[in-house]
Amino acid sequence: MDIAQHYEQEISFNSPWLQFERTHFQKHQGNSSCDVAIVGGGISGIMTLYYLLTETDKNVLLFEQGRIASQASGNNAALACIHIERPIQELVEEFGIEKTRQSFLEVDQSWDLMLDILDRVGARSLLKPLPNISLAMSSKEVLLGHTGREKYNREFGRTKWHYYVDEKIDVAFDGVEIHRIPKEELLEKLHIVDDEFIAVAVPQEQLNLARLNSAEFCFAVIDFLSKHYSERFTIYEESPIARIKPHLLNEAIQADDIILCTNGYKGFEIFSETGARFDKLHNALTPREGYMAAFKDTREPYAQAFFDDRGRYKDSPYFYLSHIEQFTVLGGPEFDQPDGIHTQEKIAERALTSQEIYREFLKNSYNKTDCPFSHFWMGIMGYTSNGLRWVGQEPEIPGLWYNLGCNGIGITTSIGAAKRLVALIQGQKLPASLFDPT
Repeated sequence: MDIAQHYEQEISFNSPWLQFERTHFQKHQGNSSCDVAIVGGGISGIMTLYYLLTETDKNVLLFEQGRIASQASGNNAALACIHIERPIQELVEEFGIEKTRQSFLEVDQSWDLMLDILDRVGARSLLKPLPNISLAMSSKEVLLGHTGREKYNREFGRTKWHYYVDEKIDVAFDGVEIHRIPKEELLEKLHIVDDEFIAVAVPQEQLNLARLNSAEFCFAVIDFLSKHYSERFTIYEESPIARIKPHLLNEAIQADDIILCTNGYKGFEIFSETGARFDKLHNALTPREGYMAAFKDTREPYAQAFFDDRGRYKDSPYFYLSHIEQFTVLGGPEFDQPDGIHTQEKIAERALTSQEIYREFLKNSYNKTDCPFSHFWMGIMGYTSNGLRWVGQEPEIPGLWYNLGCNGIGITTSIGAAKRLVALIQGQKLPASLFDPT
């Protein structure tokens, strides 16, 4: 049996977040014009649409190559959190403390923006808080990396963490309170049997972390917008954009401003005012496949992350779990696709590898040897060259804007990014950000 046949017979992607009735939208045909065109109908695109309609008087067209919220926004781990993918201390060293502070402030404010939207569209019930949060670490290097953030957590007013470390580990910490405990007690805190882990961190206060079905959230927002702003926007599905020129899409759609909310997708060409091909975005963006699984569980709600940098699990230096409402979501394995090509054979091979990794992790960590997956799915993320979202105007092409590059953490940050982007489009002067395109 070849890998393609194996894919057809044994791998069936079935994201738990797309199991609801969804509205269909028309395909785009003919010529159109608008004030703003949004390319991409995931959560970044829908949040951008929301702020354009609620905070400006612009007419907007949104184009999605497939179905709304059916790509990364319907195939993710459904974790809403306030986080920037790269360590704070690394960002301070590269960008300076003030720009880093400002950017974390904006990310933190994204949580309240999300709550405001959920309340306004009547969808607060979609947000499922996750208490009992813990981070497990398997090496001194990972532990020191995490404790190194505490200085800036305190300075920026962010959540601080308690650290519990195996009493046999000899390591020094600078300005961080450490609780040394027996290994058995440490494993009890994690509810695991894998004694390779040497430390655990837990937040000192409730952390803003929740499960949110971002696909269902998108449709709740669209329903709200349709009731209040239907005369100013149109959504088109199955309407791929192949060519982007200044103020022009597919040679047939005129727009004063074009906003790319495409994340890991590069199936289009961009051209400058001179007609030259513009490859900056394509060169800077690496699509990455992330595989996730779900299995039934009976524990109280919890969220865990495991950082294992010793190569025990190939293609997965970390795992993350969230449990609520009878099933646990497990994520970790990721695979780069620098050429942007995702053939069925490659996906099948990586899916099978991911399942093997998950089974090994569950056996080692929880002694689960028979754990059938109720769901297994894959989403494509967009990793930018500097590991940060792009939010703002493209300096080299008039009228071209970005809200893209989820880097694996996209639900909450896409909301704050949309708010910032719309303010910039309106001409507001905002402080410099880590997310400014350069």
